[in-house]
Amino acid sequence: MRWLSSKSIKPQSKRNLLTHVTGFSKYLVTLGYPVTIPEKPFPARDYVPYVFSDEEFSRIIEAADHIGTFEPTASFAVRCQTPLLIRVLYCTGMCSGEAIALTWNQIDLENGIIYAHQAKNAKSGAIPVDTSLCELLKSYKMMVQSNGRCLEHVFESSNNSGVPHRKAFFRFWFGRILRAANIHYVRKTPYERGPCLHCFRHLFTIQSFLKSESEGRTFEDSVPFVSTYLGHVGLTETEKYLKADYTFYTRSHQRVERHIDHLFPEVTFE
Repeated sequence: MRWLSSKSIKPQSKRNLLTHVTGFSKYLVTLGYPVTIPEKPFPARDYVPYVFSDEEFSRIIEAADHIGTFEPTASFAVRCQTPLLIRVLYCTGMCSGEAIALTWNQIDLENGIIYAHQAKNAKSGAIPVDTSLCELLKSYKMMVQSNGRCLEHVFESSNNSGVPHRKAFFRFWFGRILRAANIHYVRKTPYERGPCLHCFRHLFTIQSFLKSESEGRTFEDSVPFVSTYLGHVGLTETEKYLKADYTFYTRSHQRVERHIDHLFPEVTFE
């Protein structure tokens, strides 16, 4: 444990290191050595996601749709595929790597369904697609395939036909879009993740809960469905997507205040 405490790494990384020590300890036990097998400490959740506000998301879409104006040398993939990828991530909550690897065979444009293969935690499932995104995908497919592009992969590489772009490609251009949208980030905690493509998965989760609440469903009723949709193995995995957003708490405070406001008189110090 002293050895672990000397490591300046995340708690989960310490737990992973201890796995090797535990395995070696079990091996020594089979050889007859009196060894105590160390217990794995429960890692604290230190991950802090970045959640885009509605106003920030609007600026991102505006910058992505007009990326050619501030990046004159931007390729077709940058000008057309990047704005589409952002919308797919926002509307489906898919992991960025999973979305980038999408093929047309996975998308049922007639019924508005995306069939995810080997998604989060190696799970597969059907993702319902909103009509607006479905129509956008139809228009995009017609445009690119009429020019002989993206015949198999939705986000096919411009330099390597039949192969999707790498995540690093979109990660680079999304950084340019963030700067154009005037979104600058300074890390507040050691393990806080700044704005990136994966943040749209968090934004999707939060917006899903808010939409469910506005339609009369309680937070508790929605959690199992959203957790299953995201491919999480348990509800605690979904919880980390919400801890950085105070929208739920703000609304809860407002509801409580409406019920108890008349109980406490205002106090003035004049």
